[in-house]
Amino acid sequence: MIKKNKPALAVALCLLAVGLTTGAMSLHAMVNTYSGVCGPLTGIPGLLQRAGFVPAGKCKPSVRGVCSESLCKTTAGKAGHCKAEKDGHVIVCVCLPGVVSR
Repeated sequence: MIKKNKPALAVALCLLAVGLTTGAMSLHAMVNTYSGVCGPLTGIPGLLQRAGFVPAGKCKPSVRGVCSESLCKTTAGKAGHCKAEKDGHVIVCVCLPGVVSR
């Protein structure tokens, strides 16, 4: 009886490992996408932001789609600038890294 269940158990463990890996990769990609957003997010990114997975930026949140084009610090602590970006149907203010001039 145990020998019959070994292949099924191996398949179940492989599927569980693939599912957990995919979930972790999706979470990592979403955190990288939304890191530095200065206002509240909606949906799953908003849930992750309230849970503390998505670090907030240091810009002034946008008011009616207008973002102050001021200097800020990125989540990595480097100098950056605030820019308005669209998140679905909402405009949010994001702190982007500054461009290094040559």
